[in-house]
Order: sequence, then structure tokens, then C-alpha cells
Amino acid sequence: GVYVSRRICDNPVHLIVTSRTDETESRLRIRRAFGDLSSDAMVRFELSALSKSAVVELCRETRLDPDDVHKASGGNAFFVNELIRSPDGSLPSSIRDAVMARADRLPAEGRKTLELVSVFPRRAEVEHILQLGPPEFENGLESCLDAGLLVTDGASTFFTHELAREAVRSTISPLRQRSLNAAIFARLSEVGDQPLSRLLHHAREAGDVAAVADLAPRAARAAARLGSWPEASTYFDLAIETIGATADVDMLEEAAFASYLGSGQGHAALYQERALSLIDRSKEPVRYGEALRKKGRYLWFRSEFSEAIAAAKEAVEVLSDHVGPELALAHSTVSQLYMARFFFHDVRAPAETAIA
Repeated sequence: GVYVSRRICDNPVHLIVTSRTDETESRLRIRRAFGDLSSDAMVRFELSALSKSAVVELCRETRLDPDDVHKASGGNAFFVNELIRSPDGSLPSSIRDAVMARADRLPAEGRKTLELVSVFPRRAEVEHILQLGPPEFENGLESCLDAGLLVTDGASTFFTHELAREAVRSTISPLRQRSLNAAIFARLSEVGDQPLSRLLHHAREAGDVAAVADLAPRAARAAARLGSWPEASTYFDLAIETIGATADVDMLEEAAFASYLGSGQGHAALYQERALSLIDRSKEPVRYGEALRKKGRYLWFRSEFSEAIAAAKEAVEVLSDHVGPELALAHSTVSQLYMARFFFHDVRAPAETAIA
């Protein structure tokens, strides 16, 4: 390269050279080839990642979410283009092949390290990587960094693009993925002081039903305390799916409320109906009446208007001998549902009763 470039300056010739800058070996080759050249003999272009606005423009004629595309691709022009060409949301085989072509050049310990890191959803702490693998994993990590497949901030290592991580993870057999997740879960549990959501992810991917049954309700309640209702709803769904018929009234009502606030009321009425079936009306009339009132609320948002009003009126009937805030709320709910249904002539009476 140096020999040719020094002798074409006086000739109508352009030498165009492309090279990756995220690989250590490529950077060394560039320095060796052009380090001694005068700047007058060379023009160098560093291609930066596509900006969010550029991705928005490229996605304009598609149904893809530009923010999701930019986040997954990191602005890599090749990845963005391939995602646009495959708008069904699946990982394009062209991206998988491009990533794995580089991964296949790694030494054995590098490939194993790369696979382990790919099972971590975001970042993998270097200390965990080194503890989870044999001593040669340190060399394996170095080879991944040199190849530009991973980057590090010193404490953690991660893929340059989420699509690259998914490409590597997709080549690991389901059994090996479960094994890796089980090892990560054990390590994180041993270290302690980990977010419940992180532990839950690896427990679920490892197929550890007992751990999921323990962690999912706790993660859901933690999310609810923070007001993160979509997350809370997702975790309650997982908890009830895992626990099954043994889910108690408290969990079902908590799940119903989270679903009501966080996920378009999808399962709210179903969970509330299950909770209602577990309450003994004769022994707990106030709780039964409250459950009926909530059911009315949730049925309304399922567009079952008549059933919603009927449930709220039944709540009033159940609570009629138990004067207190629960009865007032039941009357108020009837009034509000009448108003929402445009039954304006029926709104006033239950409202005044609630106030009284």
C-alpha cells in the first residue's frame, strides 16, 4: 500500500482502501500502511453511525419503529438497511451471517466467552465472566475485544450492537442457553444485591420454576411500588402463569389492579373474577362487596357495560348492611358508571347517597 500510494501522486489514479476500525488488527494494518504518508497524499473518512434522525428518514416508508431500529442497530448502516429489508421483526439472516463470520474467526475460548456474554441481556460484569468460565476466559475476552465484537468500560463488557448479541445468542442451542442462564442465576444469587428483575430473567430462561414462582410476585410488587404499572402487570402475569391455581386472593387482586393501570386492562376482569370466586361472601361480606365493585370497574373497560353496572349494584346490595367507606365507594361507582353510559337521569341518586 505504501509503495503504490507514494508513486501515484503524479498520476491520475485514486487508490481507495476500506477497513474496519473496530478490530485491533485492522487498526494496526492501517497505521503500518499509511502512517508514513503525507497528509497531502491521503484523504481519510471516518464513517460515523447513523443518527436517530437519519434512521427516522430511512424508516419513513416502513411500519418499523425508528427508535427500536436505532436502539437495536446502534446506527450501524448495514444493520439498519437489513432491518428495513426484513420488516417482519425477525433477525435477518444476513445480519446473523455477517456477525457469525467474524465470531467464527475467534479462538475456541473467545467463542465460548462471546456466547456467555450474549446470554446477559445488556451488560456482563467482567468479574462474573471470569468467575463463570475457566482461566482461559480472560484470553477469550481479550480476543473478543480485539475483534471488535465486544467493548468494555473496564467493569463490564457488552456487544457493540444489540443485533449482534441476538445473532450470537440465536446460534446457541436451547439446552446450552438454559445451562448458561442457570450458571448466571446461581452466580448472581451468590453475589447478592441484584435487581429482582435481573434475577427473574435468568431464572426464567433457566427454566427454574421454583425461583420464578418466588421472584415474579416480588418483582411485580417492587415495580408497583415505583408506579411502573406495565412492568408490574407483566411480572404478575408471569407469577400467576407459573403458580397457577394456587394464586391467592391478594395476588389476584394486585394483578388485576396492575393490569387495569398498566396493560390496557387486558386481564384485569379475569383476575378479579378469580379473586371473587375465592372469597366467602358469608364470612367476608365487606371484602366480597369491594371485590364486586372492582369487578364492575374492570368489566367497564372490557366494554361489558351492562355487566359492569350490574356488578357495581350488586356490590351496593352486599354492602348495604355494612355502612362505611366501602359502601360509599360502591354507590359512587354506580353513579360514575351511569354517567359514563350517559344515563344522566340515574346519576344523582347514588352520588348523593355516597356523599351522605
